Amino acid sequence: MDALPGNYYSDPDSWSIEGAAGEAVLSMVTPSGVEPIFRSADLEGSFVLGPSGLLSGFTLDLDLPEHALSARRWGRSPSSLSWEASGLRPTETRPHGLEGRGTLALGHRDTRTALSGTCTQVPNARTGAPYLKIVLQTVFASAALWWPREARRRLRPVELTLFAEIRPVRIGPGAKRR
Repeated sequence: MDALPGNYYSDPDSWSIEGAAGEAVLSMVTPSGVEPIFRSADLEGSFVLGPSGLLSGFTLDLDLPEHALSARRWGRSPSSLSWEASGLRPTETRPHGLEGRGTLALGHRDTRTALSGTCTQVPNARTGAPYLKIVLQTVFASAALWWPREARRRLRPVELTLFAEIRPVRIGPGAKRR
């Protein structure tokens, strides 16, 4: 993808989310460390960038694999976990750090959680134009969403980590495709 000159993130038509570069990891927090439950690149949603070009919010849906679905109740089970936040702010202690509060929802259950992360501009080796590398993380009580069953059985906290990239692209008739 070719980069746009000038202000890279001011026009939402000038950037895209690299699907191959996005992944969510759900892990159970145990006394001996973090134990991954599943990984998925099946993400849908949007990121909100502030005037500075840094992340200020997001709304994401993570499609859950069959083995990760919650216990079926009355014949149906939610098939995706929603995670959203707005008003993210820079941290004072870490360069490129973000902090705020978000909401996780699974079916009719939801919980508010603290979240942290980083949003870093990284130069593209080929074009020199920067792109954003995003890492977001939150921990929630498995009992709050009654999910995932691996953690709920032991009343363990659950950690959700998201990795994503936002890259500027050239849009229009002269745009080159990869």
